[in-house]
Amino acid sequence: MPSPAISALLNSLSSQLTLIDVGARGGVSPDWDDLGDEARLICFEADAEECERLNAQPQGGANYIPCALAGHDQGVEIQLTANPNSCSILSPSRALYENLPAFKGMRPIGTIRCPSMTLDRYCADHAIGDVDALKLDTQGSELDVLKGCAQILKSVSLIDIEVEFNELYEGQPLFGDVDRFLRNHGFVLWRFNHLAFCSNGLLEDSGAPVLLHSVDGDTYQSVPQANGQLFWGDAQYVRSEFVPTQPDARLDREKALKGAILVGQQGHWDLALEMLRKSGDAELHSLLAAMVKPLSAAATPYPQQLAEAHAEVERLRGILAKRRWFGWLGKSC
Repeated sequence: MPSPAISALLNSLSSQLTLIDVGARGGVSPDWDDLGDEARLICFEADAEECERLNAQPQGGANYIPCALAGHDQGVEIQLTANPNSCSILSPSRALYENLPAFKGMRPIGTIRCPSMTLDRYCADHAIGDVDALKLDTQGSELDVLKGCAQILKSVSLIDIEVEFNELYEGQPLFGDVDRFLRNHGFVLWRFNHLAFCSNGLLEDSGAPVLLHSVDGDTYQSVPQANGQLFWGDAQYVRSEFVPTQPDARLDREKALKGAILVGQQGHWDLALEMLRKSGDAELHSLLAAMVKPLSAAATPYPQQLAEAHAEVERLRGILAKRRWFGWLGKSC
């Protein structure tokens, strides 16, 4: 179930979100599934049996399509691996599955032929005009998928994508290649949500910590880290005009709302507020700020802070409800 803050944003939408998950083995992200009927979920998975299993589930509104997305429509050969999660159109790196325990599941066990298409073609064939967010996890072929959706990328606000810093598959594009492509199409890196280190297993997982640094407040945090080399991560990209370093950018209100919902679902409320500020909707911005702003550590007693915050939320909620009612009245006249 969405949080109260997300629910307030969803109630202000005038159109449904369209979200596309490419490489959907295991099911759609809970962040998206929680949006319910407010989101149209289109998921692609090359494994037909996995799609059948997911489509048979009694809950969830996602549609799973048994097709591989690529940069062309000629079909692809899938390299099957001992661990189904590692199957790819690229050949696994032998140096990895023979030397690092974490990659034993990448050992090849066969190949199959699979139909493919570009995302641009699928969207054109199914009259999908705009897509709000993409999630890509296709084991090394993500850049190929992106090259097949140059038209759809013009409408996308958020991209969650698995990237590799060192090869998992032979000849695969690495993070620098993906980053360059997305920057050339108007996106910037917002953050990494996951980084994966893999070792030879000779030592216990007690490697040197990773230092995280937040410049705002000059906060440093050391995070315990296992031994090993950095191989992959989950990167999040947003449109360049969304971020604070473009303070004078202006956003369409509906696009800002949808973007704020998507990043808010992942807890990135600073970015959500930035989007709403750029939309010019001061009332909705104030409502969201009151709902997500951490309580101040000032001398005011905590119960009083809580009561004041709740009162402000209710006041702004009333303003929003009244504005929506008058908007409906105007449409009906």
